[in-house]
Amino acid sequence: IERARRAGVADGAIAFIEALELRRLRKFEEGLARLKDVPADIERVRTAHVRATLLERLERSDEAFAAFENSNRLMAESPTEPLKRGAQLRDELKADIELLTADWRDSWTKAAIEDDRDDPVFLVGFPRSGTTLLDTILMGHPDAVVMEEQPPLNLVEQDLGGSAALPGLDAAAIAAARRRYFDEVEKIQPLPRGKLLVDKSPLFLYRAPLIHRLFPRARIILALRHPCDVILSCYMSNFRLNSAMANFLRLEDAAAFYDLCFTHWKQSRALFPLNVHTIVYERLVEDVGAEVGPLLDWLGLERNADMLDHQKTAKARGLITTASYSQVTEPIYKRAAGRWERYRRHLEPAFEKLAPWAVEFGYGDPRSGPA
Repeated sequence: IERARRAGVADGAIAFIEALELRRLRKFEEGLARLKDVPADIERVRTAHVRATLLERLERSDEAFAAFENSNRLMAESPTEPLKRGAQLRDELKADIELLTADWRDSWTKAAIEDDRDDPVFLVGFPRSGTTLLDTILMGHPDAVVMEEQPPLNLVEQDLGGSAALPGLDAAAIAAARRRYFDEVEKIQPLPRGKLLVDKSPLFLYRAPLIHRLFPRARIILALRHPCDVILSCYMSNFRLNSAMANFLRLEDAAAFYDLCFTHWKQSRALFPLNVHTIVYERLVEDVGAEVGPLLDWLGLERNADMLDHQKTAKARGLITTASYSQVTEPIYKRAAGRWERYRRHLEPAFEKLAPWAVEFGYGDPRSGPA
């Protein structure tokens, strides 16, 4: 900001950066006022989104929701047709779910795993369920190597030809796929023998059959959070608009996508003996040690007090590329747990899809009134 001023940069451009800085300093009213000085031709979408986040932090909920609607509408106008791509992904998920039957599973060729590589641990969960906080905590453990949202498993799936190809894989094909996966991991970061690889990618939630086929001894960490808080947070996030994140530009699409992801997950768990440990976001932010301790025991890792300092780990890890980049360097806060209650009337159109999952996960029915 100071260099820009000395260089004679126009005040309107500086106003945008100052608004970001004021938000970081929690001077939300001042940040909102400074945004008024940003010209319409500078960072139009991001300015709209920053305004929405400032209104949210001021708990001006109705204004904030309207501002997020506007920000998402602007993003939906992208020439890359994000709404169309999001719908295509939902259609692909529906087709994948139709495969998930006992007959399909029983048609798999029997094939033993012949190499001596330890299977990875996969960290999954719907976006905005606390996966970035959790992977940052695990990064602080000296015996864990955490890989965050990288392509190795996706590349292997492309090579194989998707879920429809899984039944016909023989031992040689599985061995080749495992080699390709670990080769791709090594291109990203070293993986010393004896270190536990944690492959974190939230939407591997609907890759469970592939994971089980290639890594039958894999352990899967499921990050869980109230469905209404999750969908609200996704709707409020400024994601890069790949085909998955494009589902969060409209509330109805986000709820449909959530329902499909967990339908896929639930049917996969019914078909395969997946080894799963669930971490609940609301318990994690309430008492990190109490929630993470049993996870470490399950992973076979010694409990380590230093790893609970997630802020130190976050600041040492370099660029954070997920939507949680600004939150994960903060102290753990509880303001986002139950935030959906402030937006209840705006979220009502999503309740039909979300309520059954909220009940199943033990949160109660959001249609029945305040929790």
